[in-house]
Amino acid sequence: MRMKTAALVVAACLAGTAGMSAQQSGAGTVSTYQVPPKAVVDIVDAAPLPLVQVSPARDVLALTARRSMPTIAELSQPMLRLAGIRVNPQNNGPHRAPSGTGITLRTIATGAERQVQVPPGARIGALSFSPDGRRFSFTNTRETRIDLHVGDVATGQVRLVEGRSTASGAGATGSMTARRCCARSSPPDAGRRPPRRRRRPAPTSRRTSGSPVPCARTRTS
Repeated sequence: MRMKTAALVVAACLAGTAGMSAQQSGAGTVSTYQVPPKAVVDIVDAAPLPLVQVSPARDVLALTARRSMPTIAELSQPMLRLAGIRVNPQNNGPHRAPSGTGITLRTIATGAERQVQVPPGARIGALSFSPDGRRFSFTNTRETRIDLHVGDVATGQVRLVEGRSTASGAGATGSMTARRCCARSSPPDAGRRPPRRRRRPAPTSRRTSGSPVPCARTRTS
């Protein structure tokens, strides 16, 4: 019995030594970005169901394709907090706003589809129809601005509205008539991003043996 126990202890020690040697040998290798198996990648990157919007005339569906996950570039965009709103100071739009990648117009009666030609790499938002259902508009969030596009429902052709950048992706096309599209825009003299406030390198601490000391401010509001 003692011999069997000793053999088990020796085997455990040898296994631990081998594991430590493997870790040490692996520590010297260059670490690279680890990618899961293709089956896992396909599941995570699978496109979700498109967003569906019915035109006011009830004859056309607007299907907005989406990505399953935001890109690393989108997550790394700067952010400013203002009264519960998170703003991207580079384009004056919302930070990490949901966006689409493409628009398809489908006629309900016949099922015919028209693919809207959006800009390459578009981040589509605020899709809306005119009251008569003949036109539509949407925003395209870019690196330093948010563009406004208007299109014709019958043909699917779109054009860029030249001028200022819209102020936000969500609700930027808040009012659209049969002939006009109203949108909030960023003023040209909006100024630069405010500088970040410098913080104290460390809190102020004091020791006392019981004698009163003045109150020390330890943090900034």
